[in-house]
Amino acid sequence: TKRKPLTALWAIMAAIFLLAAFAALFNGIWQTGKALEKAEVNAQLADQTLEKIFSRIARLSPSQKNNQLLAELLPYYQQIIRQGNLPEEKIYSASWIIAQSAVRCGDYKLAENALKQIIKMRDCISAKNAYAMTLQKQNLNQEAEQIYREVIAQGENSTVTQDKIEVVRALLALSEPDNERAFELLEDLLASDPENPQYCLQYARLLGMNPKLYRNKKIAGVDSNAVSLLTFLAQKYPDNAEYSIELMKLLLCKLRYAQRFRLRHADDMGPLIELSEQMLVRFPNDPDLTCNAIDLHIKYIEILRSGKKFISARKCFDRLLVILEVLFYNQEVSDVVRENLIELQFKRAIELKIHSNDLELQEKIAQELQFYNGSRKKEFQEKLKKFGR
Repeated sequence: TKRKPLTALWAIMAAIFLLAAFAALFNGIWQTGKALEKAEVNAQLADQTLEKIFSRIARLSPSQKNNQLLAELLPYYQQIIRQGNLPEEKIYSASWIIAQSAVRCGDYKLAENALKQIIKMRDCISAKNAYAMTLQKQNLNQEAEQIYREVIAQGENSTVTQDKIEVVRALLALSEPDNERAFELLEDLLASDPENPQYCLQYARLLGMNPKLYRNKKIAGVDSNAVSLLTFLAQKYPDNAEYSIELMKLLLCKLRYAQRFRLRHADDMGPLIELSEQMLVRFPNDPDLTCNAIDLHIKYIEILRSGKKFISARKCFDRLLVILEVLFYNQEVSDVVRENLIELQFKRAIELKIHSNDLELQEKIAQELQFYNGSRKKEFQEKLKKFGR
């Protein structure tokens, strides 16, 4: 080195650069590891936050605004799950929450898209059934019928209990329901679990559709009266609107077509009307529930009037008006509620015109029409003008 100082200097510098490179490389690996670790922690935190949001909204009364929020969050949730190597089961659960919430507030297109996502991820017979129902709600009956038949073919020989009840749903949803096969499956299911609410619901639907056919053909240990069975389910499970909706549909059917039921049992329907009022307040954004609850009240009021029970009819009418007025200005409420309130206000205005000045009520309707922007606004405005004249 004394003879060649320049060479020695270059050797020392090369060694220093090599050590620096190794240090930089090690630091880079360490920093990358820390960054990955941080990213993983962030992904887990984001996952926990989004999971809480989805779970929280699932427990709330359904609304279009919440559904839209969940639909917009879902792609970010998918990205976080991929980055954090988290189980895809979370996307499956999130998609189910979106689908169920969308169905409950009548957003059937959003529900359809969420259910498609679920079916892509897993060959799920319950998702197929729900998908067919959303198509049916959009009047795509042929497409729905085809999927129902696929569900029946897929689940008919299945040993999974959940698949069997889904087959029953599909059999009863067909354009020409296969009641006998549905009854046979329900008989086996209820024999093993007579208190299962979903089995009882489908049995009540079958009884309601065919009251004469199954008058003598009963399932041991299970109430064979569809009204009392559905009333029990609606009262025991108030958070599930499905039971109340089926009860109201059945009552409407009886009130429309069974004359004896109308006159003989009108007084006994008081508690059921109160139950429908409670459900209307609880689920004002569910168009299926609100339509049936309001129709049931109107039909019940008509029956009370036809039976000369004018005081009871007036009280029921006034209660319904108060409920609808409270719900009317809720931004998320279904247009069905607003439209029915306006129609009832017109009926009230016609009644009051006979007895007294009705200008105050006309002004009330005009104010409501300023807030209402649904498809019937022009119709109501024209009606108000004619009524004023």
